[in-house]
Amino acid sequence: MALTPLEAMQNIVVDFYYNRGLSRHYAFVLGFDWVGRRDGDADNTAEDRFGMPRTCVIKFPVAADKSRWKEPAAWERWTARLAGKGTGTWKPEPGKTARLRLERQGRALRMLADQSLVWEGDDADYAEGDILFFSDSRVRLDNLSLTYRSDP
Repeated sequence: MALTPLEAMQNIVVDFYYNRGLSRHYAFVLGFDWVGRRDGDADNTAEDRFGMPRTCVIKFPVAADKSRWKEPAAWERWTARLAGKGTGTWKPEPGKTARLRLERQGRALRMLADQSLVWEGDDADYAEGDILFFSDSRVRLDNLSLTYRSDP
């Protein structure tokens, strides 16, 4: 898919294997933002200060209490649920189109941007459900393509 953020990124997410009523899915996230300015994070840096990557894959559920966002333990709950790790410093830029590829092949979870690996993980707990896209910021999507291949 081609994704163009129209403003600063905030929680642009594609969930893999989402099931209504269940909190079990993988969230491919661009612009992770758990604490907002209205919740006391005036300069929007809490995620960075506590070591939570803004571009990542999170394995839900995550048991985190937003009222405790200033405590390291709340952030450890998020980082403990990361499915893999980042491979570089890529991040989307407002007004610039990036070609994204989000994939799950066997146990492998990967996020690529402009053909460069951005995130890589390994997990096979969730294998069925819907694909869900949402965003807390304005974006433009073009050339969306879904491919399903079953393993032989």
